[in-house]
Amino acid sequence: MTTLASALEGARFVAIDGWLGCGKTRAASELAPLLGASAVDLDCFLNRDAGFMHGLRFEQLAAAVEASPRPIVLSGVCIWDVLDRLGLSADIVVYVKRMGGHLWRDEGEILGGDLEVYELGGCPAEPLYYEVRDYHLAREPHENAHFLFLRQG
Repeated sequence: MTTLASALEGARFVAIDGWLGCGKTRAASELAPLLGASAVDLDCFLNRDAGFMHGLRFEQLAAAVEASPRPIVLSGVCIWDVLDRLGLSADIVVYVKRMGGHLWRDEGEILGGDLEVYELGGCPAEPLYYEVRDYHLAREPHENAHFLFLRQG
């Protein structure tokens, strides 16, 4: 993580993207102190039963981002779409890949082959799963990020 922090030194706005459960929040919470940054997690602004983009409380999120001292680390799924909706751009986007050995563990789910129904807050998250998968297929955030963070686990 310190190597990544060194590469991001001087960035005022870092966004962290990735697949569901890949470790975005953990990466942000470890990275923010190394950068002297505040951290904002999209999950804190999510009404989980309404999908993702429809479930985000954008007004509250925008206020939190505006009020956060810079530098800032913003983490969550569909980060490019969220930034677009907020009219913001990040200096650096990091994509977290959950790895199993040398293989990307989430690639099958993103490509649609290995459907796994997630439970978020005790309720099935199929609509969220499909929304995040569609985002990955359309935006290819794992191909367009400035940095990849390969997390074993």
